[in-house]
Amino acid sequence: METCFLGVDNGSTAVKAAVFDRHGRLLGRAGRVVAQQTPQPGAAERDMEQLWLDTAEVIRRAVRSAG
Repeated sequence: METCFLGVDNGSTAVKAAVFDRHGRLLGRAGRVVAQQTPQPGAAERDMEQLWLDTAEVIRRAVRSAG
């Protein structure tokens, strides 16, 4: 089994994940736009439970695409 590294980016508009081998080569990646709630002008909120579900799904898809 090869050693791999997983990177996750939870930005304000999307969740992204990428899997790399030990030489830094990209093996797989995935991403998803995340929902934001704007309760008032200038404010943005995210549902943390939904963010975790989205993050877990993106990680699964990235790992699957890496083989």
